Amino acid sequence: MYTYNKRLGTHALMTPHLMVWTCRNCKDIPTNCAKIDEIVFCVPPIPDSPLSGSEILNMGVEELCIYDIYKDNKNADTWWIYLMDIYNCKDHNFSQSCASHYKRQSKINIKALEACKSKRGVMLFDEYLMWQTVGVPYTPAVVINNRVYRVVLYVKCREA
Repeated sequence: MYTYNKRLGTHALMTPHLMVWTCRNCKDIPTNCAKIDEIVFCVPPIPDSPLSGSEILNMGVEELCIYDIYKDNKNADTWWIYLMDIYNCKDHNFSQSCASHYKRQSKINIKALEACKSKRGVMLFDEYLMWQTVGVPYTPAVVINNRVYRVVLYVKCREA
């Protein structure tokens, strides 16, 4: 997707999204879900992942925030590079230390990231609405010109 986005430039609007739904009648919160701002949000479980639903949701929000911070900037590649690094380093099992390492390496603006993440309940509800209206059937997904595409990354992890 990165190569296609570079080639298309301003001719296509690329926007990442999460597949997220709500659990309205949950008595017990499933492991792939988390209660955020009094709403139980759920994501597809990642097979063999040590992450909880809350951690997966937080990671997704963080990725959306990084995209939002850098989408109109001259450093728009920051999101793509961070995403490829974080998802292709399976040795780290998506740990916070791995994520922190790549945020530092990519020079992510931590203050802007934290400010964005503070609105995670609203962001997740917007993603839920997107899933309901556009029908995002998988995660991670990208909507380009209002069409949904699955993001599949086949690159090697950069050396740390």
